[in-house]
Amino acid sequence: VNLNGYFRFAKYSIPLILESGGGTIVNISSGAAFKVLKDFCVYPVTKAAINALTRTLAIDFSPKIRTNAICPGFVRVANSEGNRTSEEINNWIKGIAVRYPLKRVCTVDEIANVALFLACDDSSYINGQSIIVDGGNMISDVHEF
Repeated sequence: VNLNGYFRFAKYSIPLILESGGGTIVNISSGAAFKVLKDFCVYPVTKAAINALTRTLAIDFSPKIRTNAICPGFVRVANSEGNRTSEEINNWIKGIAVRYPLKRVCTVDEIANVALFLACDDSSYINGQSIIVDGGNMISDVHEF
């Protein structure tokens, strides 16, 4: 699903987008595409492939279709909380948030806002990009000398 779904979407939607005069595709990838995760191989590899597909579609179908990807870090969604109590959820989220420079986790609305921006004319010169939306987590591995 992580990759095949994107190929199928492209295969069936691109002719319709072209027929309608053009448009924008916004893929959802992951910040994991840029990191090595021990004992967790398949997920980051498929997300990196989505980023490569995004760049390829941007080249193949420009200027009629702009294609970009959003690469979120941890996003708090209800189904990730499982059967935890409110206290357990709060402690879990706090434990994740301290690892991010902004000291909080991303919301679904924040990802939706990036998708809306990439889909509108305000981003008309952004094409083939994988936009990392992770509160600065990707740059947080700073080491002092």
